[in-house]
Amino acid sequence: MQRTLSFILFVIILFGANNGLVKAVDHYNPDYWRPQSIEKQYHIMGYQSIQVAVKEFEDLYQRKVNLPNRLPPIEITHSFGIIDSYSYPAKLEIEYVNEERPREQIKMFILPEEQGIYQKAKVAQLHTLEDSAKAIQLRDRYHNILIFKKDGWEYILASSKRIEDKVQIDDLIEMANSIN
Repeated sequence: MQRTLSFILFVIILFGANNGLVKAVDHYNPDYWRPQSIEKQYHIMGYQSIQVAVKEFEDLYQRKVNLPNRLPPIEITHSFGIIDSYSYPAKLEIEYVNEERPREQIKMFILPEEQGIYQKAKVAQLHTLEDSAKAIQLRDRYHNILIFKKDGWEYILASSKRIEDKVQIDDLIEMANSIN
């Protein structure tokens, strides 16, 4: 019994007397929960400006990359690029987005022609570009995809089916034709 009382007294002294030392601290940081800008969000994911990403990609493969001069008829507020070096071969990924309507985005992947998927792709429909190159249209559950080769590169253009009323395969073909 005396042992139990001694233990209880010890616990009271240990935890009761240390009111100044044992204190819960509120680590809430209101800045953490503030929404980040779209630039900050993409930067956190490793994206950078298209110009910087293209330059790094060209340096990696020692050849020039051409980008489209024309984009589909949706409002693009931002564009970002990243080199996906986790895949083989490393590919350049470019994303055109609308900050107010994140579903409205166009993605473009560029990789060396000899290591692309053009030959392996299951064709939904075949299109001919202005330079007589063949472009393969693929459809999956979520995207309209156009794959074509140009200047030693394979380009993959993709748009979400959620914006199919605004961006159709003809818009992706016009985008492909504008690459010089």
